[in-house]
Amino acid sequence: MEKIRTQAEDAEKSMDKTQKQTENMVKSMDKIRNLTEDTIIEGADIVRTFKMGEVEVRALRSVNVRIRRGEFVAIMGPSGSGKTTLLNQLGLLDTPNSGKVIIDGTDTSRMSDREKGKFRLHNLGYVFQDYALLPELNAMENVYISLMMQGKSKTECESAAAEILAAVGLGDRLQQLPSKMSGGQQQRVSIARALAHSPRVLFADEPCANLDSETSKEVLDLFEKFNKEKGQTIVMVTHEEWHAKYADRVIKLKDGIVQE
Repeated sequence: MEKIRTQAEDAEKSMDKTQKQTENMVKSMDKIRNLTEDTIIEGADIVRTFKMGEVEVRALRSVNVRIRRGEFVAIMGPSGSGKTTLLNQLGLLDTPNSGKVIIDGTDTSRMSDREKGKFRLHNLGYVFQDYALLPELNAMENVYISLMMQGKSKTECESAAAEILAAVGLGDRLQQLPSKMSGGQQQRVSIARALAHSPRVLFADEPCANLDSETSKEVLDLFEKFNKEKGQTIVMVTHEEWHAKYADRVIKLKDGIVQE
């Protein structure tokens, strides 16, 4: 009887183990399915090479990445690893030698340069380390100029610009020129400009490179705020580990290859 009882217990344990394995498999399949269904950016087999004299530099080597809608992703790696090159491919600021970038179901490899320009203007936002503000325009004008390019009326542009500048903490600096602002304030204007049209994806290339740690934290806190409260998808290049802690996930590159 004892032997039969032991065999029954072993069989029960085996069944429990099989059930758990099945449940884990189902969860894994659901995770893969959800990732596929809610992918906003997919980079497939991206290759990018550059010519430096007689030397061919392979900046990206068949890179495959997926980014989910509403995800905050950091791209990291040593100098020369291909971080900014990858950001430029995903953000349609450059064209790969081969491979493709699909954004929200749109295969951008089929687009002409003109079509890509229009797609960027209406669907994507960019923040660069050097702010890229027009010095002769005040904060509000720097923000609404991109909205005017989209065909919106001046009233709509001014209203949207004032609203987003207030959201980044510059509601009292609408008429101020960049030359009268600190580096952190200029970067806030840059962020406001990038977010004014509610882009599907915000791309940020070393956004805190020219800022001190305290101001960097303020900028990253803003990114986190828009990501958590508005569901803003963000792809950010950084070389600072503490910056990457704000992200949901880190894509690590080395020698143009994604490190698993």
